[in-house]
Amino acid sequence: MVKAYIFVKCKHTDLKRIRQQILEIPEIKEAYILKESFDLVCTLECESNRQLKPIVTSKIRVIPEIIETMTIICV
Repeated sequence: MVKAYIFVKCKHTDLKRIRQQILEIPEIKEAYILKESFDLVCTLECESNRQLKPIVTSKIRVIPEIIETMTIICV
């Protein structure tokens, strides 16, 4: 099992709505709105490192309001 934190920067928009969209992704376990450099932080769990990149690029980064992500993998 791989656990990672995904930090998300968004265009100025409805962060609660974007948070809800992200929480609909099955691998996302938690998502919180931040008051710092990034707008959201999400906890992601998947079976392997190979699954991690497609989740971020094909499920999270495709949300139009998201402009940047940073992934931190827990070891």
